[in-house]
Amino acid sequence: MLREPMLDRYPLLRTRDVDELRSWMGSNFAVRKISLPTRPDDFDCTINHVGLSAISLTFARYGAPLEARMSNNAFFLQGFPLSGNGLVHWNEHVVAVDPDAGGVSGDPGAEARFQYSGDFSNLILKITPAALVHRLSLLIDRPFLRSFWLLDAQGRIVFNSSGRYVGDDVSHRAFFTHYRDNPGS
Repeated sequence: MLREPMLDRYPLLRTRDVDELRSWMGSNFAVRKISLPTRPDDFDCTINHVGLSAISLTFARYGAPLEARMSNNAFFLQGFPLSGNGLVHWNEHVVAVDPDAGGVSGDPGAEARFQYSGDFSNLILKITPAALVHRLSLLIDRPFLRSFWLLDAQGRIVFNSSGRYVGDDVSHRAFFTHYRDNPGS
């Protein structure tokens, strides 16, 4: 069983003021809107946070049902639900999140809407595209990659770490057709 709150050696925010949370989440996670649809008196937020310039880890517990909207971020996110449950609307997908089903990851430029239960808590990993590309290149023991592409299921580039080619169609390229035609390979 995981011990909560996680990262308790790195306390950042203890508040019952949703505007204080909104301000911090806006500057750190590009959260544009936070609302408490029910039981606003139960709101009792704990944020623990440790970070470097390119990567950070955050524990968040809100104490009340919470809805949030994020847009125009410049980083990758991976959420790890620890308690409670919720729904994440990420671009065109809706994903249920809870400790058993796992979390959701998102890419730079994503639009997201989060709906969390009052007992929801999670651990959030945030990493910049350049840091992710650098770490991945170290894992595969190859020189630093010049760019990292993220493709949608149709073979369109939805993200490029160099900022170029977004929207281009590469569905005809061998690296795409191989995995499209041989899922699981």
